[in-house]
Amino acid sequence: MTMKMLYPEYISDNERSNINSSHFKEFFKHIKVDNLSVTEMCDRTGTKLPITILQEFLKRNLGTLSNELKFSHTILDKQIETTLTFGDLKETVITATKKEGKNYACQLIIKKLHPDIHDWNGIMELYEKCEMDDKNVSIKRKEIYNLALQDKPDDSNKENMILSKLRQEMFEIYK
Repeated sequence: MTMKMLYPEYISDNERSNINSSHFKEFFKHIKVDNLSVTEMCDRTGTKLPITILQEFLKRNLGTLSNELKFSHTILDKQIETTLTFGDLKETVITATKKEGKNYACQLIIKKLHPDIHDWNGIMELYEKCEMDDKNVSIKRKEIYNLALQDKPDDSNKENMILSKLRQEMFEIYK
């Protein structure tokens, strides 16, 4: 806040990352789900790759579908044929590298799984919330683990630590 008062054009790192993420969302609204360059764009922007999104789909639907991605690669003349089998769905693609082949085959499977979503931004939004939840859960687990690893304090000190942590959580919820 102080920097903005002194220097109105100042943009904090948090605001800059929000601008970048919204910029990426606008950019991906114009990219179709089956576009071959999605893997490269995801690499450059630091967003989830298609194979990661398909694995997230598997986690969400654990037990209801075949939970195995089966890849097979055949080397052709300077190209690689990748076949992905996922339950009843099967996709075969020809690309320059195995990484491109895996990700492009995953894109085509994702397109079949979500036929109503036509752009890559829609896919990213669908799987974005879970990523945020995973980060929050991992932070909470680390906090609990750190509390458990404390040098065995006496019981009253331990109770005070737990109560202070509870107060802190309540204030966060209240805000």
